[in-house]
Amino acid sequence: MQQIKKVLLVDDDPTSTFLAQLLLRKLSTVEHVSVAANGKDALDYLIGSQEKGNLPDLILLDINMPLMDGFEFMDHFQQLPFHNAARVVLLSSSVSSKDLQKAADYHIRDFINKPLTKEKLSLLMQES
Repeated sequence: MQQIKKVLLVDDDPTSTFLAQLLLRKLSTVEHVSVAANGKDALDYLIGSQEKGNLPDLILLDINMPLMDGFEFMDHFQQLPFHNAARVVLLSSSVSSKDLQKAADYHIRDFINKPLTKEKLSLLMQES
C-alpha cells in the first residue's frame, strides 16, 4: 500500500476519529495524522501549516459537523491559493444523494462511507 506523509482528519466524532487514526497508524500508511473537530479548526490548521510549509497530502473530511460543516469548509478551502496541494476525500456516514451531488459540484471525486476500513483505504491509495 502506498504511503502518504501527512493526513488531516476532519471529524467531530471522537470514536470515528480514534478508529481512523488507529487504522492509519496500524497499516503504517501515514507518517503523521492531524485532527480537526470541524471545518473552522481545519482551515486554521491548514493556514498555519501552509505558513510552515507543512501542508497535508490528504484531507479526510466529514460532512456533518458543528460550527462549520464539510461543505462550508470546501467553500473556504477552494478560495485558498494552496487548495490543490491536498487531495480531499469525503469520509462520512451520509448516504444522501444530495450530498453526493454536492461533492461532485466541489470536484471531490472520492467519497468513503464510514467507518474507514483497510479495504476502503487500500482502494483509495490505488486511486492516488
